[in-house]
Amino acid sequence: MRKLTLTLLAGALCLFFLNACNDPKKTDVAVTGVKLDKNETTILIGGSETLTATVTPKNATEQGLTWKSDNEPIAEVDDNGKVTAISEGTAVITVTTVDGKFTDNCTVTVTVDVTPATEFKTLSVDANGTVWVGTDQYLYAKLPGGKLEQLSEIADIDNAVSGIALYAPQMLLATAKGAVNYTFGSGSELTGGGTLLSGKAVSAAAIDANTRWAATQGGFSVYNNSNASLPVKYFDNSQKDAIANATIPAMVLSRDTAYMVVQPFDVDGGVVHRFVKNKGLDGITGASPYEKWGPNPSEQILCIAIDSNGEQWFGGANALYWHANSAYSASWRNPPYTMADGLPVNRIDAITLSGGYVWAGTIVGVLRIKRDAVSGTIEVKAYATDGNGVVGVAAAPDGTVYAITKTALYALSNDQINLVDEIK
Repeated sequence: MRKLTLTLLAGALCLFFLNACNDPKKTDVAVTGVKLDKNETTILIGGSETLTATVTPKNATEQGLTWKSDNEPIAEVDDNGKVTAISEGTAVITVTTVDGKFTDNCTVTVTVDVTPATEFKTLSVDANGTVWVGTDQYLYAKLPGGKLEQLSEIADIDNAVSGIALYAPQMLLATAKGAVNYTFGSGSELTGGGTLLSGKAVSAAAIDANTRWAATQGGFSVYNNSNASLPVKYFDNSQKDAIANATIPAMVLSRDTAYMVVQPFDVDGGVVHRFVKNKGLDGITGASPYEKWGPNPSEQILCIAIDSNGEQWFGGANALYWHANSAYSASWRNPPYTMADGLPVNRIDAITLSGGYVWAGTIVGVLRIKRDAVSGTIEVKAYATDGNGVVGVAAAPDGTVYAITKTALYALSNDQINLVDEIK
């Protein structure tokens, strides 16, 4: 009898615990929501990121989730929440719980890999006051009152920009892959017009009403604006040994003449050469269009500026030179303007003319130089920059002078110099 009682008691206990284990009120925990670790994110094209979803409560019985993208051509998502960026645009990733169909969303912005420029190279300002800055990778534009805007969407200039030539509304860019034609308006929008010397590294460019000039290693080409597909003239070492194997880093058109700096100094370079061209559409003309033109055969010239009267200023490695060019008859300033004349530095890498002043870029900042037409003496004021060396200066229509170092853009106005923007 006692044995029977114990057996019945053990069976009752087992039945009790079995029922307790199978009681849904004791074991099933319903889902009440889901939360993503972020509701917006940015991914570069080709990149990926895994979103983390947390089901609430944490001890919910059913932890299953489904994932969906509303724009799969832009971004895809797998069953584990891994988002892969496909193309530029926006997609909304939605996670949904199996139990209860609760949802949460994440907006994914897919962008192009925009690598910041590492060094400013060249500077120009158009008639609308838009500042154009070329770098070792892209072209930047700054509208009046704004900041620098990277024009990375223009595939043609996804390479080093070494020169920016403007003749409204035309732009000719000297790049590592050719001379690229554009038409510009009042903003930073550009319309493409083909590439000259495609695939060749172009070191300098110039443009006027009739012609386009593009310099390459050991030579240069001249194009007719009305049919800018084939060069009107091409000069290389077969025409002039002086520019064989040399580079032309600077080029200026003035009146009927093109002025070019030829480097390196040990290849008959570092001096200025000029090419007299006609005023029509035939490019270079004349029996002897080519000649050396420089202040001193032993001086290395780095940059050129010429005003509307033909007065020429040349920045050198050791001095600043001036020449009255109204009739090609005046002599070079001898000796040149040197540190003895009040110039605080002796190397001038960039030069422009504005407001009756010469603005010169040096290794420490910008010099504002004014020459007395009667006595020939000069007065100089210096504006300090970041110490990285001024590599470009250009004047805007409102009189503001802009200067670039390798890493920053400055504006000079009202006798003040201010930082405008810099490479981030």
